[in-house]
Amino acid sequence: MLGKSKPSVETVNINANTTLYDILVKASQQNSAYVFEATFYKGLGYYITSISNVKQNTTTNYYWMIYDGDKRIPTGVSIYKPNHMAQITFKYEHVGL
Repeated sequence: MLGKSKPSVETVNINANTTLYDILVKASQQNSAYVFEATFYKGLGYYITSISNVKQNTTTNYYWMIYDGDKRIPTGVSIYKPNHMAQITFKYEHVGL
C-alpha cells in the first residue's frame, strides 16, 4: 500500500452494540497507526477518508473499503455494529465507478 507496511493487528475490547466508528476511535487511541479522518454526511453518518495518513484519492478512485471477514460491510461506520469476535479489515482499494 503506497510503500507503507501494514500496521500490526490491533485487538480492541468493546461493549456490545458499539459502532465501528467508535471502535476505530478506540483503536486510534491505542495505536497511532490507526489514526483516521472521516467526513460526516447528514443522514448517512461518517465516511472514512484517511487512515494512517493514507487519504482516499478521488482522481484515481482509491478509497477505504471495510470488510467484516471477507464481506464488505453493507452500511456506514456510524451504523455498523460488528458481532462478537468480528475481524474487521480496512483495505485501500481501487473502486470502479
